[in-house]
Amino acid sequence: MTVSGDGARAAGDTPLLEVRDLVVHHGQLRALDAVSLRVFPGEVYAIIGANGAGKSTLLRTIAGLHSPTTGSVLFDGKDVTRVRPERRATRGIVMVPEGRRLFESLSVEENLKVGATYARQGPWTIERVYEMFGWMRERRNQLAAQLSGGEQQTVAIGRALVANPRVLMLDELSLGLAPVVVQRIYGMLPQILATGLTVLLVEQDVSQALRVASHIHCLLEGRTTLVGTPASISADQVEAAYFGLSVVIENGLLQFFTANSRAIGTGLSLVSGSFSIGSIQIGYLLVAVYAVAVIVLLGLQYFLSSSRYGRLIRAVADDKEAAQLAGADYRHVFGVAAAIAFGTVALGGIAYGMYSQLQPTTGTDTILLFAFAAVVIGGLGSLWGTLLGGVVLGIAQQIGAQISISDETLAGFIVFLAVLVLRPQGLISRGAQS
Repeated sequence: MTVSGDGARAAGDTPLLEVRDLVVHHGQLRALDAVSLRVFPGEVYAIIGANGAGKSTLLRTIAGLHSPTTGSVLFDGKDVTRVRPERRATRGIVMVPEGRRLFESLSVEENLKVGATYARQGPWTIERVYEMFGWMRERRNQLAAQLSGGEQQTVAIGRALVANPRVLMLDELSLGLAPVVVQRIYGMLPQILATGLTVLLVEQDVSQALRVASHIHCLLEGRTTLVGTPASISADQVEAAYFGLSVVIENGLLQFFTANSRAIGTGLSLVSGSFSIGSIQIGYLLVAVYAVAVIVLLGLQYFLSSSRYGRLIRAVADDKEAAQLAGADYRHVFGVAAAIAFGTVALGGIAYGMYSQLQPTTGTDTILLFAFAAVVIGGLGSLWGTLLGGVVLGIAQQIGAQISISDETLAGFIVFLAVLVLRPQGLISRGAQS
């Protein structure tokens, strides 16, 4: 384990939350192995690590949802290892679980009222939550199940805040949310900290964790591999701690050949990072996928128009019998075309696998619907039209997201219907291709 400096912590300070040599098992699997940490008042303490590192298990054990095999959890100097979860919550350890976990049959306000039922005395009330999240008051009677992912996350945070915790634990805050929504949520963190709260968060996005945390704690396969302040640790230290030196090369291969959750893209800025053009947020991963798509299309265009097999494929596609009469073995040509098609689909599968790590809640049906709309917008039978259709659809959805995250899909459908009405053949018809 690498341990860096402890920043501004004074030698005599007493931790608000302390974990000592925690060991937790899931059946025969050792999920946490002798993990220790100390969180001091007013800190933002971030737990990072790849999928399966034990991050969520650690938070759930601190909250009382898992019982440790050995080790202890201390809160404000008192051992709470055997205290029930609801008792820990009333003492001030409150958790926003992974996946939001709202009460879907309850309204927004009812969810907040449940959170406030056993609240401690403190500054947070339902009214103050409404002041912080302006949209919530107008939609307080709406069912939680009808909200977007970002809206559900803010309600889950609000439900935790009205309990007036001393330690607020946030599990996978950015999971499944668009980068622009994540930025908005993290932008509220200073207001939350200003009330004297201490925050313990789990975050796969390493760059985001380094920006907001006062201390970083990295887990790998249930063991601590790095502890320190963001200023005292380097990117190389984080990478080695995040993956382990023995799997760095393996992770690099997995990134390009599989959608394995241990691949580099789960946490580093190449996948989870983004940049802005005006008010539109664009992810680095999407730019990389777009660049690869352009290269693949250029290669296919050149192959089909300039190579021997490309001409044969086009000839067989136009008239199989005439191609046979010209001496072409259509079975062999079909084999070559199938190999190219499978290779292209494999590249698409890799891109989808990488994207689904960043947006795990994006279902296959959503991806297929987007692909269908892109093909129709661009023009059936047009490779370049499909690419253009995807770009147009993506821009429309980003513009819709700036209005409201729930309008993202609606904006795409509006563009789709507009193209069907104004230009049914698509933006680039097949006859327009070179």
